[in-house]
Order: sequence, then structure tokens, then C-alpha cells
Amino acid sequence: MGVHGGTDETSVVLHRRPDLVDLSLAVRSVPEHLAANRNVRFGGPVSFGWTSDDFGTGGVIGDPTTATPERGRQLWEAMLTAAGDALAEIAAFDPAPPAS
Repeated sequence: MGVHGGTDETSVVLHRRPDLVDLSLAVRSVPEHLAANRNVRFGGPVSFGWTSDDFGTGGVIGDPTTATPERGRQLWEAMLTAAGDALAEIAAFDPAPPAS
């Protein structure tokens, strides 16, 4: 449940800008009480309105304590590949049907 400041986001920042991360301050802040919900939860089929203050004062909704630069590198490379693939498809996109 890494909605903001969790493992993935922190890992990417550790990879790209490690000078901005002090893992000695990292605290797990996961709203465990939502895990039992089948529908109304992060990633569930029913959306709900929230602000980060609803889940604690630190602004983190996730677990930055498990973040690593290596995980960040893997995520960064996957994001670049996905963005490149999308841009290549956009560049080649033609809404007209092919001529018969």
C-alpha cells in the first residue's frame, strides 16, 4: 500500500537523488485497517475521498523503510521503457484506417 512516500517512490528517489533521502527518519505508515476491506480500500473497486492527514500527520502512506536504490533503478528503467514505448506508438499513430 505505497500510496505516497512508500517503498516504490522512496526507492526511485534513492536511485535518482539519494541526497534527498534520510532513511533514518523513515517510518512505516500503512493504514492496516483498510486491508480487510474488499471494496473500499486503496486499489479497490470503490474509490473514496481522502487527504494524507486522514492517515497520519507525516504525509506518508506506505512503508519507506523497505526502499532500496536497486529497486528504484529497476522501477526507473521500467518507467523509461514504458514511456518510450508509449511515445513511439504516439509518434506512429494514425487514426485513419489503413488503405485496402
